[in-house]
Amino acid sequence: MCRILVLGVKLMYKSGTKLLTTADFDNAMMFQLNIEVYQITGPIDQGGLIESHTDLSVTIGNGKFIKATCEFIVR
Repeated sequence: MCRILVLGVKLMYKSGTKLLTTADFDNAMMFQLNIEVYQITGPIDQGGLIESHTDLSVTIGNGKFIKATCEFIVR
């Protein structure tokens, strides 16, 4: 049963999928999805694993990114 859940989550978060909800960020952390960070001007971080997140920010590697000003996309 767990195997089906993991496969389903990985398929749900295919490359190019935007993280929008708290559950999206939690799942990206749990399943160690590689996430790229974008702003209006283009990519600002080439990607990594989400270490933590709050309602306001996301920590990837040594960077802290504000959710309101960034897009987080599965790599």
